[in-house]
Amino acid sequence: MILGITGGIGSGKSYVCRLLEIAGIPVFYCDNEAKRLMIEDETVKSAITDLFGKEAYIEVVSLDDAKEKKNKTESTSSAHYTLDKKFIAKKIFSDNTLRDKLDSIVHPAVIKSFSEWEESQNSDFMAVESALIYETGFDRNVDKVALVVAPEDERIERIKKRDGLSDPEIQSRMSSQISDSEKLRRADFIIKNGKRDDLNPQIFSLLKNIGY
Repeated sequence: MILGITGGIGSGKSYVCRLLEIAGIPVFYCDNEAKRLMIEDETVKSAITDLFGKEAYIEVVSLDDAKEKKNKTESTSSAHYTLDKKFIAKKIFSDNTLRDKLDSIVHPAVIKSFSEWEESQNSDFMAVESALIYETGFDRNVDKVALVVAPEDERIERIKKRDGLSDPEIQSRMSSQISDSEKLRRADFIIKNGKRDDLNPQIFSLLKNIGY
């Protein structure tokens, strides 16, 4: 049994996944894996650079390397390059075509990583966290989908506290995902994660329903 966990930005799906891990269910985090691949996978990095240009990555210099450069000594540089998230976000949230092209680079790599992870598991029950489970067609890789929902004002509050984004930036990210009404129509389970909602009995009921 593979359970997909999805939800809009700020819904708290990652927290729900941590509760599933506490219950003994291994979880594959698609969003985290996508971020890792964009930084560490050379094939993915090359494709992103071809799409966005060299500006897609910025140099990160270690403290020791910075001191060496300041002292004008020969540097054995430990600098590396990481994704310029603000640059990428500005590009893809103002251009749907670019966002789709980025998805076509990253998501196949994520699915490959998931397949390798799945083969390494000994559990009959697994979960997959994915914000874009329907948008990317990843729902075809799971048996059931649980949708985590929360009131929009609470989601916005969480995003501001977590990511420091402005209201326009938050709305742009929300609008890039399919509507909650569409997700509600397609999901097998609903988990309410508002301030007044108790997650524990909902998680218990969910696990009972999937036969865990």
